[in-house]
Amino acid sequence: MQKELDEMKTGLIPCAQLAAERIKCSLDPEKAESEQCKEVLRNEMLCFSRALFPDLHKRAMACADERATRKEHSPECVETLNELPKTYHMFWYRVFNTVQSCEKDAHDAITSAEKELGSMPEEERKRFVEDVQVNQKMCMMEHGCGDELKAWQRCHDGAVEGGKQTKTECAAEWRKVRKCWVGFLMSTSAIAGDPQAVEAVSTTRLEQPE
Repeated sequence: MQKELDEMKTGLIPCAQLAAERIKCSLDPEKAESEQCKEVLRNEMLCFSRALFPDLHKRAMACADERATRKEHSPECVETLNELPKTYHMFWYRVFNTVQSCEKDAHDAITSAEKELGSMPEEERKRFVEDVQVNQKMCMMEHGCGDELKAWQRCHDGAVEGGKQTKTECAAEWRKVRKCWVGFLMSTSAIAGDPQAVEAVSTTRLEQPE
């Protein structure tokens, strides 16, 4: 599984570099609509699709080549070429909205407890902030890897209650959770235009709860 994550990391690092360029473009109103910035945006979308949706990307590239031999695209290719930007934008907004929403919850939790925090002993204050960070992580995990978490939870509950599931099966489900979570963290870092963070989170450990 780490091999797959390493391949994803290798694919996402150039996307993070393109995202950093896209962010620079968006901060410069004069450049934002230039052909150069539009090209960066196109390249970024293709980079993410190659790294995250390889099958769809291959189909789209084959459709792009199709124009060399045909006057117009086949109906299947029209569908594929429409699907690619749609899939990319849905992915982009899902990641962006998840991060924004979970960060807001964490910020609100700290802001609403500001008065109490001031009078808390340092150890207690530290514990409160750590709990908020854990909740933020769980919020992101539930949004980003909800299906994988539910599958593991079903397995875990069955194994605990003496069902047919074994610890080995549940460990395999947990590996899927970790794969999804590390992929989500790498994607988040790549969208933020931070190649070093993509590298750093690619080996994130995630202990299976008892």
